[in-house]
Amino acid sequence: MLVSGMSFMSELSRYCINNTAANHPTTSATSKLIVEESSPSTPTVVVMTYLFFAAVLAFNVLLYFFITNMSTFEQIIDRDNALDVVRNNRQRRLMATSNRTHG
Repeated sequence: MLVSGMSFMSELSRYCINNTAANHPTTSATSKLIVEESSPSTPTVVVMTYLFFAAVLAFNVLLYFFITNMSTFEQIIDRDNALDVVRNNRQRRLMATSNRTHG
């Protein structure tokens, strides 16, 4: 996402600079032609803008769900730890019982 944001910003700045240079009254016809050929088309900038903000929105939504589900993850970990304690106690009782009968 960082790379797409950086490429978006470079394309947007190049587009703005090129349009400013192309529309400047003192710019020669040759440089106007060169600038217009090298500048991205308007739909490209618009699509890149929408894609950039869609990526930011998707990242924020994922971050929100991750943060709100942290308590759920903690509950799952606590439950697993409780089950381990129960298993260990059961194993200890079985070992104690088998040692008494065979000892």
